[in-house]
Amino acid sequence: MKTERHWQARSGEYLHQIDAIDQQLQDNLHDQQRLALERERRKVCRAFAELLASVDTGFDEPAFFSDDGRVVRMFIHIDGVPPKKARVRAKDWLMQRGIEWDGAAPVLRHAIRTAIEAGDDCPTDIFGLFHEWTISIDGPDQRFLKAKAVADALLDAYENNKVADV
Repeated sequence: MKTERHWQARSGEYLHQIDAIDQQLQDNLHDQQRLALERERRKVCRAFAELLASVDTGFDEPAFFSDDGRVVRMFIHIDGVPPKKARVRAKDWLMQRGIEWDGAAPVLRHAIRTAIEAGDDCPTDIFGLFHEWTISIDGPDQRFLKAKAVADALLDAYENNKVADV
């Protein structure tokens, strides 16, 4: 079993790799270089999501807080359009869930994502749609920023008192 220290250290490494890739993506790159970096970023994000899943953090829950307060959440990315063969099964599945389906792929993708995150039964092939576990990285959490400001103020007060005593 992985210790908390291990997965947090590994999470920090993944976040550092993603930051480095993002920095490279900001440069003017040829299409092939950009595509290669985007593939590498998706690969690292998938590995990060697998790590977070191994510690069972839950869907859309803050799974990791970086040192600078950024929040990492795990989610499933679903994309594509179901093939014609799967449309009848998809329509039946949606009807069982009480959803009238007009054939629009976004409606099906949303219903599948909702079912998976709720832990409901979902076809293992997900009607032929592309899917992968990945992560989202959000800016610093406001609770973190407030706690950091309080900690900094306490540290400053302590250091000022210590300097005054000398």
